[in-house]
Amino acid sequence: MSNDATDAVRPLDETTRGHMPQARWMVGGAFRYDRNLLVLLQFLKTYYPPRAVGRVAGVVQGAWSLVHREVLPPVPEVYYRALLEAYARVQVGVVLVFDNPTLPADSLRDEGLHRMVQQLLLAEYNPTGANAVCVASDALAATLREKYPRLTLMCHPHRAIVEPGRRSPEFYEKLEELYHRVVLHPRDAVVPELFGKLQHVERYEAVVNDPLPRNYASRRELLGVMAALRLRPWDAALLRAQERLLSLAEAGKPAPACCLTQREEAALYEAGIRSFVVQSVAYRNELTLYYDLLSHLFRTQPELSNRAALIMGAAMAHIRESAVSLPSGLSFFSTVDF
Repeated sequence: MSNDATDAVRPLDETTRGHMPQARWMVGGAFRYDRNLLVLLQFLKTYYPPRAVGRVAGVVQGAWSLVHREVLPPVPEVYYRALLEAYARVQVGVVLVFDNPTLPADSLRDEGLHRMVQQLLLAEYNPTGANAVCVASDALAATLREKYPRLTLMCHPHRAIVEPGRRSPEFYEKLEELYHRVVLHPRDAVVPELFGKLQHVERYEAVVNDPLPRNYASRRELLGVMAALRLRPWDAALLRAQERLLSLAEAGKPAPACCLTQREEAALYEAGIRSFVVQSVAYRNELTLYYDLLSHLFRTQPELSNRAALIMGAAMAHIRESAVSLPSGLSFFSTVDF
């Protein structure tokens, strides 16, 4: 059901033919794990094009984003431009993630974040045309749409999480009026009665590895606390509330998480959804991200699992310490950027 013209020419083999052969993938981790992530993306593009990743996403620190467990410094502009250039060099699109659904009105004019969006649209950093922003606030989306008409806007799942009413196909169709693409609420990605009724299913994406339990009832409350922490990051009461809500999620882990099974992914694919997201924001260790990414990319029939494991092992083997530089003796000491 995909209209992607590349479907007819993308190479296939028996490992990927049996499970979502023409799926398109976006992986998180930009601005956190770039060095090794670039190695993996280059490996897939060079040695296994059927599962090449088309876009990488990263949460941009600032007023438009949430605080995830720790307050991180903004990305320096020189480093940001260097990363855009690096991803452009391997023909991978970059998606800036602004996941705060409740923004103060004055934050919509943030000069530094607008400059990052402007640079994202420069032709030298966007050779594939896949660069985009993923937004959780309708107000921010409207501002960006007016200011940058060529910008591709994606709707972050946090937008659906904070929706007070019942989510329905009509709710998602309303989002289509403001956003070019929409990422489903993680819980909705396992409800065929909902995603099977979407009129423009080709505009939707699904997160394959959301870690929260499917019956977790405090998603909206947790987002509210995280948004408040953006304004008061050292507020002890807010930090305690965040830990309490996260511990409730851990306590509910015996219930199924929203990590999609192979059958659930196949159901989305058969319904016409072709774009899938491997999130990273919930992980503190990049090894977990790579395990999730490769596990979902190389799901296959049991009799081909040994071949998939060889490809995954070869990909990880490309991540190694640089042998070109001699140890300086300074690795025991920390350097603080001001």
